[in-house]
Amino acid sequence: MIVNMKEQRIINLNHLNILEIVGKGASELLQGQLTCDLEKVKNRSFELGAICNTKGRVINSFILCKAPSKELDSYWLICNKNMINRTKEVLNKYSPFYEVQIEELNHVNFYGVSSDAIKKEFGGGILENNEFYSSEGKHIFSYLQKSLCLVLVDESIDIFEEENTMDLDLSAWHLDNINSKEVEINLDNSELFTPHELNFDVNKRIDFEKGCYTGQEIIARMHYRAKTLPRLRLVKSNSALPNLNTKVLSKSQKPVGSIISALKFEQEFLILISIKATEEDILFENSSEILEFID
Repeated sequence: MIVNMKEQRIINLNHLNILEIVGKGASELLQGQLTCDLEKVKNRSFELGAICNTKGRVINSFILCKAPSKELDSYWLICNKNMINRTKEVLNKYSPFYEVQIEELNHVNFYGVSSDAIKKEFGGGILENNEFYSSEGKHIFSYLQKSLCLVLVDESIDIFEEENTMDLDLSAWHLDNINSKEVEINLDNSELFTPHELNFDVNKRIDFEKGCYTGQEIIARMHYRAKTLPRLRLVKSNSALPNLNTKVLSKSQKPVGSIISALKFEQEFLILISIKATEEDILFENSSEILEFID
């Protein structure tokens, strides 16, 4: 973890939700559209994935897992609730060719939970990176070496309700994402970036060994033929917080990247940028401040 943050025990992540795909053709439909491999998703495992457009730009990203307590072929896509309709719209273009139902769920609560709270509420040891726990309406995802686990709880279960440390401020969650170089896709950044610009090849949201999916040819061509791939880097700034998608320039004023996400932490701004390799100092467009890498 690059930046130490104050411990946040339980954070209400009410900006997330689930798109459920159920039916005999669910696996085949998703395998042809998602960047991850459905064959690797078992009852006790999950995959990080994304869905792209024909130009290889990321429409949405999510956690993919098997839907619990379902006899039919069924999956959950866990993502920003503002992206549910857009993702459903994309999948519905192909759903008439498969026996599937695609619906948004509204009976699950979402939390970002620290390790000590996980141990207190669920007992046993702390989950390791990329582990998944699921039992009786409670589901825990640990991934990308994040300090906070993602916990899903059926709304009928009263877990966490007695805690007086529930936090509605998402700052700690966003800070954890920035430290882990995790980019949540939302309406502001959908279809703006390629997977490589968001480190999706590094954090395994793309499986380069699976078959075809929408945008796959362009993404594979970049991966195997590009001399220099863009990478996410973390920088800090003491000036005003710039807008998302602001260009990052070299000292010679050549565009080399853009801002992906940013957050004020104490007296500084932490900013995740997507940048191509450069030996020059970098700065934001319309700024004279030389930026300092902290990763």
